[in-house]
Amino acid sequence: MLSSMKKTISPLLSFSDPYVTSIEYLRGVAALLVICYHFRFLINDFFIPGLGDFFFEGAAVGIDLFFMISGFVITYSTRHPISIYAFVSKRCVRIYPLFFVCVTLFVVLSGNYSVKEYLCGLLFMAQDYSATPPFFGYHLLMPAWTLQYEVLFYALFSVGLWTSHQYRSYVTAVLLLFSTMGLQYFYAKEVSLSGYAAISNDVGILRIMSSPLFLEFILGMLLAEIYSRTPFFTFSRTAVFVSYGCVVFFCACYFSNYRGGHGLLNYGVWAFILLIGNLLLEKSGQLKSHTTLYFLGKISYSLYLVHFVVLFFFNTHVVFLSKTFNWVSLFLLLITVSIMSAYILHQWIERPSIQWLRRRLVS
Repeated sequence: MLSSMKKTISPLLSFSDPYVTSIEYLRGVAALLVICYHFRFLINDFFIPGLGDFFFEGAAVGIDLFFMISGFVITYSTRHPISIYAFVSKRCVRIYPLFFVCVTLFVVLSGNYSVKEYLCGLLFMAQDYSATPPFFGYHLLMPAWTLQYEVLFYALFSVGLWTSHQYRSYVTAVLLLFSTMGLQYFYAKEVSLSGYAAISNDVGILRIMSSPLFLEFILGMLLAEIYSRTPFFTFSRTAVFVSYGCVVFFCACYFSNYRGGHGLLNYGVWAFILLIGNLLLEKSGQLKSHTTLYFLGKISYSLYLVHFVVLFFFNTHVVFLSKTFNWVSLFLLLITVSIMSAYILHQWIERPSIQWLRRRLVS
């Protein structure tokens, strides 16, 4: 399946985001981390109490990693001139068709949401903007709470792109800083970098825009600007040493849960160091080909959304499995079903959407 997928996706690479191998791999890693975080409760009481938390409590770092990857990809993929129409169209087609399918599927399976709640969900809206940031009561399809940040980042990046292609990332960075820091200082007379900070206000959009999580997109944009200006260099022992040192640092933070929690100064530190290490390894020509990570990277968005649908379905409709399998087997089964479902959605929703838009733009 992996080889066939690689053949079917490759022709689309020139149209979709440029293929930066290390970024593609990390997309897959981030998605896998998130689903392990959400499934960890299944093995918490297996053999050793808290086993799931020990291995996967820090896996929530996948969210912060996704934000930085998004900042990198959006900046790097627009390094050549592109119209606002093309940029917005590509972002909409990349995100919305699959999002619509997963939200609709979840609402149908649950049967617990009104038409109003469903329509608000389709607009990426969280359920309660008076609730604790940065989740704001989560999205009805729980992991999709992050997409409101993505969409708002795209909107601000469009303004930066419209203002100046050459300085698009710098303009966007200023807008993001003004939004987060400016709103915090205006309403609270203080500034916080905590991922759980937000102003106290009745207007939901203002609360979101004051979240310091947006600063993680800036770090991704910064790395993209540096990466695009740095030539590939021949083998360097120093580069490899630093790269592996970054990975070791990430692993040490992960298992010790050092500065655990979302935000620039917590998981953001882990994610930023991991990104630097992988990009440096690629620039030095020492990043090895890895078919499994390539595969996971390509289905990462589908995997991120559909795994919660899979979890909900098993919890409500296939409860007999908990009596048939031990918890580790169920943990692995859910991951496997999530990956298979993500592959199907990628083939039937994501790829056809990209192909349709390519024909539309060409015509």
